[in-house]
Parts: sequence; structure tokens; C-alpha cells
Amino acid sequence: MATLAEKDTTSTLTPGEGEEELLGRRTRGAKVFHRVGTRQYRIGATIGPVHYRRDPFDKREELKEIDLSLTPTPGEEWDFACETNGYQVRVWNSREEGGRTLRCVAQFRRAGRWFEMAPVALAWMNGAGERELIAKPVASEPTVEQEPDRVLWRDAFGAGLDFCYTLTPDHFWKAVIVRERTALPRPTIGLAGLRLVVVMAVAWDRGARAGNGFAETVETVLDDDEGVLDAADEELSEPEEFDYRDTADRPLWWLRKPRAWDSREEEQAFEMGWRLRRRGGSVRMLLGLDARVLADESVTYPVYIDASISEEQISAGADDAEQYGSTFPGQPTLRVTGSNVRLGAYNYFYQGGFRFQGIPIPAGATIDSAKLSLCDSAGYAYVAEVYIACEDVDDGAEWSTSHTVQDGYTARTSARVAWNPGNWELDSWHDTPDLTSPVQEVVDRGGWGSGNNLNFLIYNRSSTPPGVRKYYFPWGYDGDSAKAAKFNCSYTEPPPAGGDWLFASD
Repeated sequence: MATLAEKDTTSTLTPGEGEEELLGRRTRGAKVFHRVGTRQYRIGATIGPVHYRRDPFDKREELKEIDLSLTPTPGEEWDFACETNGYQVRVWNSREEGGRTLRCVAQFRRAGRWFEMAPVALAWMNGAGERELIAKPVASEPTVEQEPDRVLWRDAFGAGLDFCYTLTPDHFWKAVIVRERTALPRPTIGLAGLRLVVVMAVAWDRGARAGNGFAETVETVLDDDEGVLDAADEELSEPEEFDYRDTADRPLWWLRKPRAWDSREEEQAFEMGWRLRRRGGSVRMLLGLDARVLADESVTYPVYIDASISEEQISAGADDAEQYGSTFPGQPTLRVTGSNVRLGAYNYFYQGGFRFQGIPIPAGATIDSAKLSLCDSAGYAYVAEVYIACEDVDDGAEWSTSHTVQDGYTARTSARVAWNPGNWELDSWHDTPDLTSPVQEVVDRGGWGSGNNLNFLIYNRSSTPPGVRKYYFPWGYDGDSAKAAKFNCSYTEPPPAGGDWLFASD
């Protein structure tokens, strides 16, 4: 077992020589280190949480180190668990329910409430309502992995069709992995409106209620009742993302829309459909991908079909993003959810936005040094030339359609730093030049305060596209949270009002 800080190879999240961590100044995504005997401090921050509270609603609880390791649990009814995070997970390789065996069962827990799930079928379904079963999960021993932290059932639906659960600090992912095109059998039902559908059985705690009112009047149970797909008492088609709340109306977790993507160098994302169906207390979540995507020769396998639960509506997945297009510095297309963040230019321009939440730098501080660390996700020797600036606002917002990377660029600091990173290698970390000037410009704002959010912009230096690949592919939070961007900043606190008593003699 290792905490996220212990796994960090950049030394951003661990104390250096002469430093001690100030536990009382932790935020969810940052640490503060004090150089003993001085007014000098260092911030180590990452995209996404590095600390957690077991009770997210108790602000008096000490923030603790996140450890996402799934560990065996002998003596418990479940097989593996992770208890050292803001949400907790329990996993059963198999579980008997109502005389039937459910496989690959997981329970997501937060604030004492739970949401359970298990894949029950992989099927073809078409626009005429026809259904053809591909497979139900088969008995197999799971593999528990680190980096990413996940439990994987290889060939869960037959050769080349895997299933896994993956833990990130504020997301819990469930995914079918189609390793190769030939792993899927040819459908025999009509092709019009054909989709590959992952059928998940789901149930939740009586003390948790769907924000959209689905199944509000019943107690849900996790089971393998096949009749739910034939006749339903309630159905919700293409719901918006929605939350679950407890009996005190406090938000427990957020159910996100499913997504799918391939393994191409320039990752392709695909739209997915989803439905919720209920008969009695039995609920099914149907996650559908257009079959034409799977047959497209431009698609690079493996293909991932995913859906996730996050702790909150605004998650760390919205803290890094790219915006790209033929108009400098990269417009009009915004991509918030992706495995990587492209930076630089080719035929298009690519600008990246990175947001660090809860930065505990006090107003009036003097920035002594600052840098970002980015980790390569591709291993391509493309050399870019970019500028780095900050968004010149008091408190940086998450990236979204209402606050795009281009919006951040428009409001950028006057200070910027040129960066010529050179060649990158897969999974290698790279530090930017010193970013003191743009960070100081934000911290000097009248509205800046400790705990505010700090946004960075990285964009191409030339407004003419090079026509050859001159860009980088650093990991994004949704691709590998452990390799998401890091922020390392040293500063000196101003002396307290009334004099510098810290160094006064007795």
C-alpha cells in the first residue's frame, strides 16, 4: 500500500531537506511545507484530491492521505476493499442473490450510504427493440493492479472482452474493454439502430435518493432478473447527469453520462446513449455504443466503454482541458474529458488549461519560485514551442462550455514564460521554466486569498500552424490521475502586523 504522495516521483508532494509539512494547512489537493526557522513555505499541489475526509460533511475532521490500493479482506463477505479515500469501495468476485450468482459486484460508499452495481450482460440491441445476447459474465479470477488502481476480469464476456473497476481520487469507473474488433460476434438481428449495450444491475441505499426522482417510491435490490428488459414499471431515457442525496438533502455522489474512446494517438471520443429501467425493485442501467463506431476502420483498439460515479458534480476531470481548432490559439472545439491534453500545434492549434484547486498561498506573499510538472502519455518526439501564462482572475473556475480554455486565454496575465521542452519519452516527467511572474501577478490581485483556485494556460507561440507535428501529449486526470499535472511553488509570507516576532529574542 502506498499513498498518492508516496507514489509521486516528482517530489512535489513530499517534504524536502529542511522542510516539514504543516498538517493543519492541508487542502484536498495541496500540501504546505515550512522551511523551519524561516518565513519560507512551499506548496505542493496536484490536479485532483490528494487528501480525504471519511465524513465529507465534517470540516473538523483532519484531512488524511489518500491511498487507493484495493486490498484483500479475509474474514469479510467481500473479497477486496479500499477504505482510505473520500469514497470507499468493496468488491465481490461473485455474490449469491435470490438463488442466482452475480459476478464482478462492487459497492461504492460515501458518507455512510452505498450504491451497488454488477454487469449482467453484454448484448446487441437495435432500433426495432430486438435484443441478442453476446455473453453474461463468466467465472474468472480477477487481477488487482496498481497504476492505475483497478480490479480487472480478463475475458469477462469471452475472449478479448474484459471488465474492470478503476479507482481515481474522486471518480469510480466501471468499464468494458473491447481489446480487438474480432472479439465481438457478428450480430444476427437487424442493423438499423444497432448498438453494443452493457447491461448493469444497480441498487442503492434506502437513505440515498436520485436527484431526478427515479425509483423514488421503491426499495431497490441488486439481482439478475432478466425480465426487467422485457417489461418495466419505470424508464428514463437519455437522462441528464444527476446526483443522489441523503435524507438531509446533502449531495452524496454524482452519476455521470457514459463515454467511450479508442486508443488512437489522437484519442477519439464517441457519444453514448443510456437508459434506466425498473421493474419492481430491480433496476438496470443500459449503456449503448453505436455499432458503426466499432466497425469504423479509423478506430484503434482497445475501445473503452465507460461510466463513472464521482464524489461531486464538479470533479477533477474538469480541472484539465484542451481547446483546439484552426483559429489561433486553438478554437473552437473544447475537450474537457480526455486521456491527455495536447499542447502546441500541427494543422490545428492546441491550447491547454490546468486548474489547481484550493491553493493555500496567502495574500501578500512573495513568490520565490513556481513550476508545473507534466508527464508524457505518448512517447512521440514532437518538439513544441509554447507560452505559459495564468488566468488573471481572483479564483479560477473549472473548464466548461461556460468557461472555456479560450476564455482563460482572453483573461491571461500580462506575464508569460516561453517553454521549449525538447523531446519527451513515455511516462517521463518534465518541469516548466520558472513561472514566478505570472503566479505573482495573480497573487497580487486584490481578490486573491488563501484557498483560491489557480488556472494556467499553455498555448502555441506562433500564430502560424507549422504543418508538421509540434505538440505534446501530457497525461490528463481522466487518463491517469497519478500522472496528472503537478504544481510546485515556494513563497515567503509577509511579516505579521506589529513586527517580525518570529525572530525576536527572549
